[in-house]
Amino acid sequence: MLPYVAQGAANALEDAGTLAMAFTCTDRIDVALALYQFIRKTRSEWIQASATSNGHTLHLPDGEEQRRRDDSIRAASRGDGANPDQWNDKKTRDFMWRIDVMAETIKEFEALAREEGINRRK
Repeated sequence: MLPYVAQGAANALEDAGTLAMAFTCTDRIDVALALYQFIRKTRSEWIQASATSNGHTLHLPDGEEQRRRDDSIRAASRGDGANPDQWNDKKTRDFMWRIDVMAETIKEFEALAREEGINRRK
């Protein structure tokens, strides 16, 4: 994970929380790992892509693209449009920070258990 949205450690903690809850829900390793991948893959890929994009955005060489970026940042600070600096974009921050991976894991396990007839660990 590139450092441009400061989410590397946060994602490691989300991974750990998801794995802990998955193995709390079931003693079937295949089910726990499939649940972990289902919950984490899309979210992790999105955050990783945002870090890559933000790295590019923040390190533009002086020139027209950099001036357009700066204009967009100023406009966003006035509430006009999305901020190209994703660290300062409210929608991006809400996506990254407003999740309870442990509750999400339990919710998804219960749906999977109903669908596949898997028993919850006792």
